[in-house]
Amino acid sequence: MRSRYIKPGFYINEQLAECSLAARLLFTGLWCLADREGRLEDKPRRIGAQVFPYDQFDTDELLKELATRGLIVRYEVGGAKYIAIPTFLTHQKPHRNESASIIPPVPEGYTPIPAQAQEKDVPTAGQEPSDTNQKPNTSDQGHTLVCPKTYQGALEKGELETEKGELETEKGERREKDNGEHRHCEPVGSASPAPVPPSSPPVHGDAGEAEAQAQEGILPAAPPQKAPPCPQEEILALYAQTLPELPQPRVWNDRRQASLRARWREDPARQNLDWWQGYFLLVRASDFLMGRCPPSGDRRPFVADFEWLLSPKFMPRVLEGRYSNGDRKRRDITQMSYEEALRDYPDPFGLHAEEKAKLDAIEISAEEEWT
Repeated sequence: MRSRYIKPGFYINEQLAECSLAARLLFTGLWCLADREGRLEDKPRRIGAQVFPYDQFDTDELLKELATRGLIVRYEVGGAKYIAIPTFLTHQKPHRNESASIIPPVPEGYTPIPAQAQEKDVPTAGQEPSDTNQKPNTSDQGHTLVCPKTYQGALEKGELETEKGELETEKGERREKDNGEHRHCEPVGSASPAPVPPSSPPVHGDAGEAEAQAQEGILPAAPPQKAPPCPQEEILALYAQTLPELPQPRVWNDRRQASLRARWREDPARQNLDWWQGYFLLVRASDFLMGRCPPSGDRRPFVADFEWLLSPKFMPRVLEGRYSNGDRKRRDITQMSYEEALRDYPDPFGLHAEEKAKLDAIEISAEEEWT
């Protein structure tokens, strides 16, 4: 068996929804058994042994079910029986080293078995497939879809798809375009389904709830919007204009370009020059990042550069204000000079002047009492 792709649309495809669970599982198994052209030998016993090694299903009946729904074509060439998957190359990308197909294609003008001839033996959605010793239950045909003309035309053209971007999952009908007309496939012997109002965007501006539902799979997630191209030259010019005191990049290699593009794409708010202007102004307001803090010991003051400011580790810290003048970590007062202590610690005792005066008054009164 070969590795194949399975797309999210597989699980909400209305055509597959009319098949039994076993038939849906078999359909994906056929992808792995098929060659690079989507063709394989029609040998139900061998297929069943490969796809259902631990289950007892009537594989031939399941293949009939898939053929009735137009998902596969069962044909015969030179006395040998084969299966073709019409939409295989639409959704699969076989590896370039995969062997070429040795199975003949569907002959031109070949007419598959009509849907009416097999539909009575096809289990409907929700029913378990029959085993080899039991005949399928055909008493309940209330959910069997009949649309043979549309399926027949699609089979001849190879246009049936297992996934469509415009699936109307909220409606109780399927529309298929055939020669400019819309045909409706409705359950045979059942009343027309009640109209379902189209889905509407979330009300009251509750975007957060819609996003949470999308994450939980209740609503389809909106396709991500492609970020606009990163204006690297303009951002570099803003950096040089706003922070001329900091080291300027002289080499703009691939690594630095990729780092700037990554920071640009991480957040839609960053995808404009005004944001970068504000970011550089935030850096300029920090004495620590600008190298204006007095050095400690023999070490030189720290000075940020453009590559450091683009780091995924340090950019969030700058934005969080961890290097702002009021929030930076203060040095130990015992290691400061008197002038530094007065500058960084206006109240070295940790008390406001008013509270300190009260304590002084208490101490004075206590001394007077004992004297």
